[in-house]
Amino acid sequence: MYLDDPSEDWFCFATLSGHDSTVWSVAWSPRGSYIASASDDRTIRIWKRVEEHKWECVLVLEGQHSRTIYSVSWGVNPQDSREESLGWLASAGGDGKVNVWELEVRFWFFIL
Repeated sequence: MYLDDPSEDWFCFATLSGHDSTVWSVAWSPRGSYIASASDDRTIRIWKRVEEHKWECVLVLEGQHSRTIYSVSWGVNPQDSREESLGWLASAGGDGKVNVWELEVRFWFFIL
């Protein structure tokens, strides 16, 4: 379902809901099939594209920041070309910490 007119130069085709507070940052994964979002609720949500205009939250990273998470950035691990590798994800929070994760698709099957 389109939220705006697709005949326009731009239109919103999806709204991702799940955070409990303000979202400060979003970042596309290197391959473009995932989005990370960071929020005042001190969580990072990983969203997977499951259909052309449909995204699902597949992972919530929490407990790593004690204050607002203001930024997320996704990068490629140049030494890892495996299909299940999603690269690195860095987050910066109001607690003065920068956390870095190495994400893989396969471990989500055990978390969900």
